[in-house]
Amino acid sequence: MAAVAAGCGGDQEEPEPSDPSPATTEPALTAPPTTTPEEQAEAEIIAIFEDLIAAWDEFKSSASDYGGGSGIAWNVELVETWPLKAQASVELTNWVAVWRQTEIEQRGNSVIVGHEVATIQFDAAGSGLHEAASTACLDLSALRYVTFDEDVAELDYVPDRSQTWTMDWAFGPDKADWRLEAIDITRNEQC
Repeated sequence: MAAVAAGCGGDQEEPEPSDPSPATTEPALTAPPTTTPEEQAEAEIIAIFEDLIAAWDEFKSSASDYGGGSGIAWNVELVETWPLKAQASVELTNWVAVWRQTEIEQRGNSVIVGHEVATIQFDAAGSGLHEAASTACLDLSALRYVTFDEDVAELDYVPDRSQTWTMDWAFGPDKADWRLEAIDITRNEQC
């Protein structure tokens, strides 16, 4: 009877075999993307500038910890830890001293809205010195200012809402990384 029942179902289609498990394929081996020397230099300059602005903000937020009885060279010592040389080093050394004298601290951080490395010239003078130029825009609109006693600072000036830093950079045989050489700041232009 079982054989007859099995034979009566002739109109039914045989079930299709289930799909075998999909074949696994090995991913294609490709070389990691390589960066050009220009791309590498640009990335380094952008990262160094970000670190510099973070250090500048850190100083401005804790200015009361500097100066005082430690002598007049504290600002030079501080700035020497930053990636600066030439005019930029002198300028920031002066800025640091002036900021400390205001007895004001900053609350909040500068926001780098954009940073474009416009030119990079390797071995610019034939002496192994590399040069670059870049422009960055900082949004300072969220910053607040307090006295060393944490009271709201009454400023006798309107603080910058934004700054555009136009910079010259150098990388020489005597240094292991890019150094900021010159800074020109334009204040309160839209980023």
